[in-house]
Amino acid sequence: MNRNRPAFTLLEIILYVFVFGVLSVALYNFGNISFRTNAYSQSVAEVELSGSALMLKIVDEINRAAANGGVNYPGPGLASSSLSLLSQVSSSNPIIFSLNNGAMMMKEGASSSLALSSNRVRVSDLSFANLGTASSTVLQINFMVATNNSDGIKEYNYSRVFTSAANTLQR
Repeated sequence: MNRNRPAFTLLEIILYVFVFGVLSVALYNFGNISFRTNAYSQSVAEVELSGSALMLKIVDEINRAAANGGVNYPGPGLASSSLSLLSQVSSSNPIIFSLNNGAMMMKEGASSSLALSSNRVRVSDLSFANLGTASSTVLQINFMVATNNSDGIKEYNYSRVFTSAANTLQR
């Protein structure tokens, strides 16, 4: 029996296992941090894009509302959680924006309500304030958009309040 052949000693094996363990823990932590950062970034992007698109749609409809009596409700000096507009196309009257179970809804005329927001976000605290007078209409729009985080994972929690103002364009 030849005892001079090269082999690993017990100390070398323990050292290799320790180094492999340290590297494994470091890679796991790096992957975990990367996943959490990516999840949070996706939540922020979803809220920001959804909120901006909703605000753009509302402001666009207000701007296109008929200049004479374009806003049914809220009247001058009043605030409401829904908005009713008169369209220049009579078949679309009235255009109503409201909330229903965390979704922003839009209803045109006799058609059924259409959800403008996706099921990945919740919209809340919707308010319209008519800051105008009888001769001019200026509407302040406020709402909050948050990720729909039913699992309660903290990386998916993000919300933002969107505020803007719009008026009916004089044609």
